[in-house]
Amino acid sequence: MLFFLSLIAFVFSILSKAQAVILPFVLILVDMLIFKNALSRKNLLQKIPHFIISLIFGGLAIYIQKKSGAVQDFEYFSFFTRILFSCYGFVQYLSKLVLPINLSCFYPYPETNDKINSNWVYVAPFIILALASIIYKLKKRDSVWIFGLLFFVVTIGPVLQLIPVGDAIIADRYTYLPYIGLFIIIAHEFEKLKWRTLVKNTTICAIAVVLLFLSFNRILKWKDNITLYTDSLKKYPAPIIYNNLGAAYAELGDYKKALPCFTELVKLKSRYPSGYKNRAITNHKLSNYDAAVADYTEAIKQDPTNLQNYLSRGDSYKTKNDFTNAIKDFDYVLSKDSNNIDAYYSRGESLGKSGKMLEALNDYNIVIRRKPNYAEAYSNRGIVNSILTNYTAAIADFTKSIELKADGWSTYMNRSIALKSTGNYTDALKDALVAQKNGYNVDPLYIEDLQKMGK
Repeated sequence: MLFFLSLIAFVFSILSKAQAVILPFVLILVDMLIFKNALSRKNLLQKIPHFIISLIFGGLAIYIQKKSGAVQDFEYFSFFTRILFSCYGFVQYLSKLVLPINLSCFYPYPETNDKINSNWVYVAPFIILALASIIYKLKKRDSVWIFGLLFFVVTIGPVLQLIPVGDAIIADRYTYLPYIGLFIIIAHEFEKLKWRTLVKNTTICAIAVVLLFLSFNRILKWKDNITLYTDSLKKYPAPIIYNNLGAAYAELGDYKKALPCFTELVKLKSRYPSGYKNRAITNHKLSNYDAAVADYTEAIKQDPTNLQNYLSRGDSYKTKNDFTNAIKDFDYVLSKDSNNIDAYYSRGESLGKSGKMLEALNDYNIVIRRKPNYAEAYSNRGIVNSILTNYTAAIADFTKSIELKADGWSTYMNRSIALKSTGNYTDALKDALVAQKNGYNVDPLYIEDLQKMGK
């Protein structure tokens, strides 16, 4: 019964955290520490169900990570280079245990534009071999050392980035379980010291105070995103953290501070289309439309399949009144995705502003047919109908837009103008007064003119 309960608990553990797939190996290590016949055939056969579960869910986890895009291709890094990165990560984990300083929410790969930028990557394998040799000679007969070291190696192994998941080479959270093995060794050796009890307890308390102090100071860095990412950049100026800091500033509406973050991002990682896209969005928000267009163009060059960049570049062209190029981008999007409502809507705006009213009307008709609750589309179609002197249709469009979005005060004003054109001065005055009351800038002479005509 307990055996089946362990299998159920194992499945729940894997569903909670994929790293739990190493449990069968840990069970064998525990058996080796406690029992002399841990590697017997009978004992190993008992672990087969655990290994089967581990293989199934491990493979499933890798598949899901690949489908979600979390597994990086890193085609420009050979398998040998990834082994070097794994050794580097292993040494980093050991060093953070001995000296828990320069902690960060993110530890980037030691590379710049796909080239290794740290000699420690090449030194790391030799450090591991030297440590292994020393430990083997000194502690080869100590079962606690064997258990602790193998426990650390087995539990840290899956996150050493041989299969690169994410953009970080190590992560502090991955050490919570593996460090148990090393702590067991430390406790084992500490217990063997022939110190007086008072000295031992004092030493433990002193270490605890230091660690509490470091922990308290570390917690302060997690106050908010800006504090956290700023702290990380001081230690590891990683492109993705510049991206995250820029996004944090942008979320607060502080685009002036976001812009240099994205600029630094593309300097450090020039082959990164999302970086150019994010800087383009920021430049657009700051009314730097030429710069926005240039950044979208670079993003498109690096990732020509991303239609959103064409759509956004078209909006930047449209905002700077370059309707010809805007329409080209919207045409391209629609040639690849004929159901893109945003492209029809934005092309309709560009066509209308460039004087092509019938073509604009056709685009708005398509938008409204496919998205009948689109208030802005009704409002814009109403403007086009007004220009085409289809005032009855225009009034109907403005009315529908107001039904869908009651606070569209500019739409009230546009309906007022259309009503005036049909001779309905009373209702035109009512709409103009509603718009004026809610802050829309209405010419007082227009109000006076309606008041006179309505008498």
